[in-house]
Amino acid sequence: MRNLVLVLIVLQHLLPAQTLTRGPSVWEHGPSSFLVAFRTSSQVQGQIEWGPTEALGNISSGIATQDHAIRITGLLPDHLYWYRVRLLGAPVTPVLRTRTFASVGSDVSFFVLGDCGSGTADQFRVASLVHSWDWDLGLLPGDIVYDDGASQDFDPHFFVPYGPALCSTPFFPALGNHDVQTQNGQPFLDAFYLPPANSGSERWYSFDHGRVHFIGLDSTNTSSSQTAWLHADLASARANDAEWIFVSLHHAPYTSGYHGRSQWVYQNWCPIFEEFEVDVVFTGHDHHYERTAVMRDYHPNKRGVVYFVVGTGGGTIYSATPEPYTAFAQSKWGALKVDVRGPVFRSVFLDGSVSTLGQQLDPYTIVRGPATAALRATSPSPQPGQSFDGAFDGPTGVFQLLFASLHPDYVPVPGLGVVHLGSLDFLAGSLIGSTQSEAFSLVIPNQPAFAGTSIFFQGFTLHGPSLRLQLTDLLPARVR
Repeated sequence: MRNLVLVLIVLQHLLPAQTLTRGPSVWEHGPSSFLVAFRTSSQVQGQIEWGPTEALGNISSGIATQDHAIRITGLLPDHLYWYRVRLLGAPVTPVLRTRTFASVGSDVSFFVLGDCGSGTADQFRVASLVHSWDWDLGLLPGDIVYDDGASQDFDPHFFVPYGPALCSTPFFPALGNHDVQTQNGQPFLDAFYLPPANSGSERWYSFDHGRVHFIGLDSTNTSSSQTAWLHADLASARANDAEWIFVSLHHAPYTSGYHGRSQWVYQNWCPIFEEFEVDVVFTGHDHHYERTAVMRDYHPNKRGVVYFVVGTGGGTIYSATPEPYTAFAQSKWGALKVDVRGPVFRSVFLDGSVSTLGQQLDPYTIVRGPATAALRATSPSPQPGQSFDGAFDGPTGVFQLLFASLHPDYVPVPGLGVVHLGSLDFLAGSLIGSTQSEAFSLVIPNQPAFAGTSIFFQGFTLHGPSLRLQLTDLLPARVR
């Protein structure tokens, strides 16, 4: 036995030194598990030492390989866990920390940036913004690795720039047109670990963080099978009472940038987004930041969708010429910071420019109720001097407020914590409802200057003794 021990000691010293050549990075978080991936210089069995405190105390082992993916299971939801990588029985990383996803509730903090993987100083500077905040997850709407998604570019253009965040924060990238130029995106699929449970494919997928539902789509191929899956996935999310639904994809159906609107996305998927009342769609492709007004092109009685373009992660910046649907646009690098707390969505764009790094632009808020109450137009498109007539369909026994504006700019309403459309405000209706529907009428000032001006109606309900404020609907119109 002594000789056998001596032989093992000698063999261990003769083995080549094992080093990490990629990672670690965390993926596929859920309420009870997460996955740790890393790459080693040669084939070796990897281990993850982990626990609910920095003392660790548990070990999960993988197989002998160079590309390691070890899942940690049996965890509690919304809890911090610490871990480190071990090779040949010895730790090779410091103790790192991550958090499991929530199983209930609607609180989540995440960042969004796309068109990023160029390996430039601009990418590293924007990445520093990501490293400076504590996130639950990150969304990357395509063009993750320039120029063509080749395998050899993933380390310098992705794993190195985002290394400090990847070891604690799960990223959820979507395929972009540059990502599929090599083997139809196979290096992308090989490098990342995305949740295929709901779709059977890592090209498109969905996952939940509590009652917040996320969807990642492959807009390089709007196939009928993907579209059918999207429809079914959204129907399931609504049946399961998702409080928020966010979609990430590469090609923008609304943009004022260089590439212009992607009509195949607009025609195939925007009607579905509106039908199931997706809250926000995050896109890239155009290298600028943009937020739209609430869009309701297909289902006017639905509450509408806000679209963001966040192709700001490090590629060459494009100019933008605002369109009528543009609420805010800037040609800057940066990242979008999103915080969702119950029924309140707040976003702000973190400037990634050299001279203004970290400045916050375009603060935006949505307050979302659990259901859509309809605003209906009975005599739309008035002329100056005429009235706009409609009805507000809401729940019974609530105090209902209806605001209208003749300007499309976004202005915060002090004390309400919501964003209200417009700077010229008219209180179109204020009542204690005992019925399901109340008519309203707004007289347009008899001034020719108002011709062609957009009208925006914003409805609110305050429920019972608690006076809980809820955004219920938005109805756009235009003065003739």
